[in-house]
Amino acid sequence: MARRNDIPATRRPVAVQCRRRQYAGHDSGIDGDRGAVQRWRTPRRIGARAGALRAAGLPDRLRQAGWEVADAGDLTPRVFTTDPAHPRARNRDAVVQACRDVASATSQAIAAGRIPVLVGGDCSITAGAVAGCLAQRPDTGLVYLDGDADLRTPQTTIAGNFDGMVIAALLGEGDHGYTGLADAAPMLPPERLAILGYDDGDIDPRERHLLAPRRRLP
Repeated sequence: MARRNDIPATRRPVAVQCRRRQYAGHDSGIDGDRGAVQRWRTPRRIGARAGALRAAGLPDRLRQAGWEVADAGDLTPRVFTTDPAHPRARNRDAVVQACRDVASATSQAIAAGRIPVLVGGDCSITAGAVAGCLAQRPDTGLVYLDGDADLRTPQTTIAGNFDGMVIAALLGEGDHGYTGLADAAPMLPPERLAILGYDDGDIDPRERHLLAPRRRLP
């Protein structure tokens, strides 16, 4: 990652997300640009991990690396429940609202000339982060590093958790509230999406069409 004033003003923003535990999306983060970093965190469960990073000195390490760090406080936590009434779309309303919260915070950070870096939450909030980037930078791209391709939809999911549906949603397939977080539909065209590290054998045959036209890296 470029730091401080080494970041070109015209560089296309790219979000990077790794797999977390399966909870309803809520997030914390660090945002900054050209030497300014702003950090959100959540107070419990996954948010406690963000707090542990803070206690371990992450903000100070960033400052030592040349970043100016500002804490933006906590986003509202959305706690995962088993939600037996919706086995194929668990906690749908909470996930969508969490993504809207993340999108708003991300968009505000970029509008203020900062780079948002999210800490905590699960993969489901990636859709909110991308939506927030798109609000300010319509040419946003995504590099997604995960052990799973996360191409599930409510029709193909087994667990019903949205953290396994995020890439399908970004490509326009899935729950309409989740796929419709940004003005663009789909949120990302395939040429602005790279998926790395996933297990190809875990992909449901009904999801294979989402990958078939995409060029694969060697």
